[in-house]
Amino acid sequence: MRDYAQSHGCEILVLDQERLSPEQEMVQDLMTITHGCSARLHGLRNYRKQLDEALKAAQPPCT
Repeated sequence: MRDYAQSHGCEILVLDQERLSPEQEMVQDLMTITHGCSARLHGLRNYRKQLDEALKAAQPPCT
């Protein structure tokens, strides 16, 4: 990536050079994965709720 940037007259500047132990890095990665999965499940729950409401609104009333 650096070579590509240099060939186009660009420079890559890394602002966050935090040094972590391998264990700390693993924990951060697992926390990121857990957060992503949690957000996805929450989104699916909202989608399911909207779908249920739309289906109820589309059904004719029972007599």
